[in-house]
Amino acid sequence: MAPIITLWPWWMRSTGLLARTNSRVRRRCPECGALMRVDLADILARHGPDWSLIDRREDCRLVECSGRAFYMAQWSYGEAWRVMLTDRRQLDEIAMLPPARTATAFSQ
Repeated sequence: MAPIITLWPWWMRSTGLLARTNSRVRRRCPECGALMRVDLADILARHGPDWSLIDRREDCRLVECSGRAFYMAQWSYGEAWRVMLTDRRQLDEIAMLPPARTATAFSQ
């Protein structure tokens, strides 16, 4: 059986395009459940406009969490969030995660 190739929308292919289209980007940690906003200006400054978030993982920024967060992007408010991973195994694991925890959930 041939592997399935993910075709990404044009606006998701680089951080420069995500920023130019004012897309929304979040990072979610599967370990602690934290859902955090992503500052695209910070990523652009560190990696440049051609860098892609697809299949990138980053250490969770919460103290004492050892998780590796993945990225999600949304074209505009009200649109569906797209997980920026291609590995089917990782996507299946993410589908089984409990709901994300936001700042309000951590303060309770």
